[in-house]
Order: sequence, then C-alpha cells, then structure tokens
Amino acid sequence: MNAPATNSLADSWLQPSWKKLGVAAIVAILGFLLPQEIPLVWYPLNNPGNDINYLEISCASNVNGEVIIYYDTGNGSNDLDSIRWPISPTTQTFTYTFPLPDAPITQLSLASVKNGGALTIRQMRIIDRNGVEMRRFTREMFTVIGNIAAITPLKDGWKLVAAPNDQTPGVGIHLGAPILAKGINHRNFLRCLYSTSYLSLMLWILLLAV
Repeated sequence: MNAPATNSLADSWLQPSWKKLGVAAIVAILGFLLPQEIPLVWYPLNNPGNDINYLEISCASNVNGEVIIYYDTGNGSNDLDSIRWPISPTTQTFTYTFPLPDAPITQLSLASVKNGGALTIRQMRIIDRNGVEMRRFTREMFTVIGNIAAITPLKDGWKLVAAPNDQTPGVGIHLGAPILAKGINHRNFLRCLYSTSYLSLMLWILLLAV
C-alpha cells in the first residue's frame, strides 16, 4: 500500500517545474561565472612555494637610468613579463635579487641604460631559495640586439656601453636550455589535476541541475 505513495513522491521530485528550471539556471550561471583560477589557490603561480628560482645580478652604472630584464615564458618579450629597477651613478657594485615566475623561461634579454651610459655587470646567475647556483651567465652569452656600442670585457665582469642616443640599448642572453624551477613539472601536473577536477565538478553540478 505504501509503494505507490513512494513512487508518487519520487515522480514528483523528477517532474520538471518552473521553480526547478530557475534553480538549474542559477546553478549553471554561477558555475560559468566562477573564475578558472580557483584551482590555483592550492598552487598559485605568483607564490608557488620554496622551490622557485631567483635571478641575481651584481651591477653598477655611470649614469642615471633604468635596467629592464625581460623573460619569455611563452608570451614573447613584453612589459608584463619583465623585471625593472632604477639605477644611479656609482662606482660600487650592488647585488639585486628578483624572484622568477614558476614557469619555463625560454629567453632572457636586458635593456641597459641609455645615452652612451655604461652598465658594468660583475655577476649574473640563477639561484634557488637556498642560494645554490643553478646557472651562471658569462659575457660570451650576451649578444647585441640594438643600440649597444660595445660589450667590453673587464677583469671581474664586463661592461655594456650604450650608443650615444636616447634609444633603448638591448642585449639578448643565450640560455641554451629553458630555465626550470625545481619540481615545476610536479606542480604543473597538480595544477592540471585540480583544474580538471574543478571543471568536472562544475559539469556534474550542471548535469545534476538539469
């Protein structure tokens, strides 16, 4: 005697209605509006952990200006993927350390000071969080892109001398192989796993709502 009532109750839940259609539409809209960056909460690109690499450069300039280092992670050279800092005339070399993105870096280039100025580089290398050297750059790895009058060897480094104009002088840095942070492949796998799981969950919610 109770079975028909149970079936009737189940049928009533499965019967379409405007209210259920509205709830499904709201769930679908919310699912599509949620940002895809949510899976990166666990492994964010801008704060990936203790295994990222750093670029360390010891340099000095004889003029006021700005130094820019561009790193290519697949989007080419652009202002977003760059490191820049102001520099003042000094005979003392200062060491600057900058974190690199947790992504494969395929190219590096450097924009030096302008108007005939000279940027002296004593040392440039890639290190990890513990200061262990991963890669060291030498003068032979630097090639002129434009507006560089000379790359002069020094006893303990080299000097980039800009052409006497107001155009930005630049050099390319030969890498040989992409720069990869420790564990980057493992982190990228987890990011893909979280992202796929997130999208699968959204699809399941949409199908359940429908």
